[in-house]
This record gives sequence, structure tokens and C-alpha cells, in this order.
Amino acid sequence: MNRSLLSVFFLLTASVSVQAQQKLAEDEKLALLVEVDQITEATQEGNADVVLAKTHSAVHQVAGGKKAYEEMMRKLIPQMAASGIVYEENQIGEPTEVYAVKRGQICFVPKVSTVRFGEKRMRITSFLIAARKSARADWLFVDGSGLQKKPELLWQLFPGLSTEVKPPENKQEVLAIPPSVVAPIPTH
Repeated sequence: MNRSLLSVFFLLTASVSVQAQQKLAEDEKLALLVEVDQITEATQEGNADVVLAKTHSAVHQVAGGKKAYEEMMRKLIPQMAASGIVYEENQIGEPTEVYAVKRGQICFVPKVSTVRFGEKRMRITSFLIAARKSARADWLFVDGSGLQKKPELLWQLFPGLSTEVKPPENKQEVLAIPPSVVAPIPTH
């Protein structure tokens, strides 16, 4: 009898997990990737208005409120764009399945950026969290690179997300500068 109860419990748990996630239709996936390109481009160009319009409100709670977050981003985004960072390459990966959260749905969009600033070059492997209130709502975003040092913030930002959900890779690697980019050393 205990074995039967355990089997029923396992089946119910498995069906709840399957119901909590779904795959995006191809047209939804393409529309999401267009929005990811828009927010990525706006960030690189220093367009704080677009970035703020496409940022999910969940970040306000960890940034001291909406007003504090907007003030910070209106300073930070243009500074980043003017800092001399050169984006050599941006690769956007396939969005994950969609997961249910307390106030809607989220999915992860992996990305890899190779950047150069001064004599430093890095590969940043991270992700965007795409969130929406319902299947018909627009996507809003949270940059997942901020979770590298505090991954537990994911469940604070999106209550109701299963703790079994594992976000994509999130790391930074220092790369060598290609010889064609490094200025030659003058000889005497």
C-alpha cells in the first residue's frame, strides 16, 4: 500500500512540474528574440529610456524602489556607453521553456558577449530573465548577470518559481587581446 501511495505522489508531482513549464511557440520565440535585441542594443548605445521601458519592475525591490532605480540607470547606462567598451560579439541563445511564477511567467535567454575595454578583453556568459504577466503580455527583462554573486535573488525577484529551476550559466572570463588589436611596441 505504501508503494502505491508513493507511486501516486510521484505521478502527481511529475504532472505539476510539467504543467508549471511550457515551450514557446516559434513565433513567440522570434518575437522575444527581437525584444532581446532591442534591449541589448539600447544598453550598448546608452539609451536609458528604452532600457527602463523594457525592464521588469521586480528589480525595483532590490534597488531601493522605482525612483532610485530609474535615477541610477539614467546615470549608469550613458556612462557605460561612453566608457569605451567595444562589443566585439553578442550571441543570443535559445529561450528556455517558460516557468510559472506567482505573478506570471518567466523564461531565460542565454547570451554570450565578448567585450574589449582598453587593454582588457572579456567573455561574459550570462542571461536575461524575460518575464510577463500572462501569455499575451509583453516581455520585460532583468539582466541575470547581477545574480552571479547572489543567485538566491532569483527566487526573491520571482516568488513562486520552483527552486528546482536552474538558470543558465553566469560567468566572466578574461581573454587575451588578439595581436591585430594590440599596438606594436616601437623598437630603437
